[in-house]
Amino acid sequence: MKKRSKKLLYVGPALSGSASQREKSFLVLFFKKELLSSSFRLTAETLSTLIFTFILYLLIGMLFATLPPFVRNRLGYTAIIAGAAISLQYVTTFISRPAAGRTADRSGPKTAVTRGFALCTASMIFLLLATLRAHAPAQSLAILGISRLLLGVAESFAGTGTIAWGAARLGAAQMGRVLSWNGMLSYGGMALGAPLGVAIVSEFGPAGLGVACTAIAAGGWLTAALRAPAAPAGGEAMGFGAVLLRVLPYGGALALASTGFGTIAAFVTLLYQAHGWTGAAYALTSFGLCFATFRFVLTGVLARYGGLRVALAAMGVETIGLVSLSLAGSAAAAAGSAAITGLGFSPMFPALGVEAVQQVPAASRGAAIGTYNLFADVAMVFVGPAAGIIATRAGYGAVYLAAAGCVALAAAIVLTLGALRRRARALPA
Repeated sequence: MKKRSKKLLYVGPALSGSASQREKSFLVLFFKKELLSSSFRLTAETLSTLIFTFILYLLIGMLFATLPPFVRNRLGYTAIIAGAAISLQYVTTFISRPAAGRTADRSGPKTAVTRGFALCTASMIFLLLATLRAHAPAQSLAILGISRLLLGVAESFAGTGTIAWGAARLGAAQMGRVLSWNGMLSYGGMALGAPLGVAIVSEFGPAGLGVACTAIAAGGWLTAALRAPAAPAGGEAMGFGAVLLRVLPYGGALALASTGFGTIAAFVTLLYQAHGWTGAAYALTSFGLCFATFRFVLTGVLARYGGLRVALAAMGVETIGLVSLSLAGSAAAAAGSAAITGLGFSPMFPALGVEAVQQVPAASRGAAIGTYNLFADVAMVFVGPAAGIIATRAGYGAVYLAAAGCVALAAAIVLTLGALRRRARALPA
């Protein structure tokens, strides 16, 4: 029994020595355990709120992979029409961002999320109707257009509301964590949704996809409706114009820095083809892996160095990656350059987002999130056509040099913001 007791009490060399030393060691172990437990609870609470982001982008991913073939092959329309059917969603996403932010601020994040998933469910019902009318292509396409427009508004409300809900539950100090995990869950949802959508269509046909998407969207609405609302922030909300002015420099920097992601997503395959290389998918995979990996450690980095410093360092890395990609002489070099770019782009949205949200009172947090997202939407809308013009006139390598120039300009904005902040702090109170 004595030997057994000794084994149970002994936990390492730190417990040898005086009673005082053993007491200190037990205290260290106790506080380490409490910190780990606290971190686990914080992560669990973050995921329990941001699960709505995962559900939303799971649905979006399912449709990304399946709607273009449905429009092109089943309805018989051109690839241009198939692409337009996907892009139509982002028109209403862009337009509805301010309304989504106001709803989150005035009626609460839960209201924004439940309205978003109600619209999402309606969108999926129209999707089901479109698949059932595939024998009448014009009718099917028109119904599908309504579905996409509804989904755009749903994405705006559910996406903005989820971030605002996470910030309200966890506190403004955890905004970096909320934005980091939100990004991982959105990309994770799309990555899982694409093969899931293809598998459902392969097994049950387009109508089966409509049924599955409707069920998932309705499940998201029910889950949100059953959740307890977050406590209101209180205070007086700012008008949209005032919020826009405060968020503008951070959103502008985000839009410029997002050109790296946009050009890789849209043109890296064509870059490989122009050089006669194979394996463009590896470039996209390397970008995604580095992007996701850094997000796991980003919360601690943001807390330690602050959003502006992290964003500035990340812009330097992204610029190096884009310049290297423009000069890459092999497929492997291009994939490595894409990985560097992904590493640099990974912290951009959370780092600048933390700073943007801090510029407004808590009562306008939802409006700030919605307005900040507007700039990412703008970047995605314009980067494709602009890069296409550059590629036509100067080649695909020039596309990435131009993107590097945009990121460098974003870095100049961040440097200016940092200098203004230091000057303000140096002024006497």
